[in-house]
Amino acid sequence: MKERLKRRMVYEFFMVINNFIKEQMKVDFDKRFSHAMYLNLENLESEIKAINEVKKPSAKYEEYQQKKTMIGEKYSDKDENGKPILIESMGNQVYKVETNKEEATKEIIKLNEEYSETIKERQKGLKEFLELMEEEIEVDICKISFKYFPDKYNIVDHGIIKLMIKETKEEMEALLLA
Repeated sequence: MKERLKRRMVYEFFMVINNFIKEQMKVDFDKRFSHAMYLNLENLESEIKAINEVKKPSAKYEEYQQKKTMIGEKYSDKDENGKPILIESMGNQVYKVETNKEEATKEIIKLNEEYSETIKERQKGLKEFLELMEEEIEVDICKISFKYFPDKYNIVDHGIIKLMIKETKEEMEALLLA
């Protein structure tokens, strides 16, 4: 059945299905539910490939990131074994640079100047990507009856996979009251 969804939702739906398939190795789902999941993966695969291609950084930007990482590693504080110390920063691991902060900052500024156009292109590309993810597109969603859904699964995932429920809102209410 054709649905109009934002690309962001399509991407989330695809990721949740992937997680379910990984879980299937541990749990036996109803064969109809499993088949619907695989059909939805197939239906969304080309759109997901296109999304991943658009969000992928250029080779020049990856080169910039590698050089930036090398600067961090070069000037990072080291542990007792001489290995760079990594810290958690906004969900990413970065090198702890306190002792040689001034030198590192100078090199990063120089690197940023050298790659300024590449950085601007990446920022522009990310902005376009975010706009793209908010566009509505038409995708084919395989729907099945709620009675074939697993008895137990993550409540957070339900907000996404409910797209697969064949029943109308009224039919679902009646089913839940039965």
